Amino acid sequence: MLMDEPTTHLDMASVDALIEALKEFEGTICCISHDLYFLNALADHVVHIDRGKVTVYPGDYDYFKRRQAQWHEENPMAIEVPVIEKKPAKPAEDPRKQAKRQAKIEAELLELHARLEELAAQLSDPELYADYEKVKKVGEEMERVQERIQDNESELRG
Repeated sequence: MLMDEPTTHLDMASVDALIEALKEFEGTICCISHDLYFLNALADHVVHIDRGKVTVYPGDYDYFKRRQAQWHEENPMAIEVPVIEKKPAKPAEDPRKQAKRQAKIEAELLELHARLEELAAQLSDPELYADYEKVKKVGEEMERVQERIQDNESELRG
């Protein structure tokens, strides 16, 4: 299903109803929208097209923005990209132990996001779909990685 700005002229109750209806849809939805609430409620991939280069980001729009900010930090001479502010960690009983745990989680998150991008790249290869078992295996691993990312992000938020 292709959708272009589906929430334009809708009130919040209608947007929520549309989101719930689309969550029940079993097919693929390709959506162009400026409504970040709507996108984050539904998107599990963001396709970014820049100067003819297509990049698929597994995750919602917030994940895409974090990756863009990270890319900008690594490439300071590139075009300006808004940086997302991090929330400070909640104080723990032992700040050193908390900082060490947070660093470990953040390192694991970087690895998990890199793996998720690798899996998304595999899924974008048409040759993969010649073998259903490989597609299924990649999809299942992608789900496990996404769950682990959510667990880690929840732990960081406290």
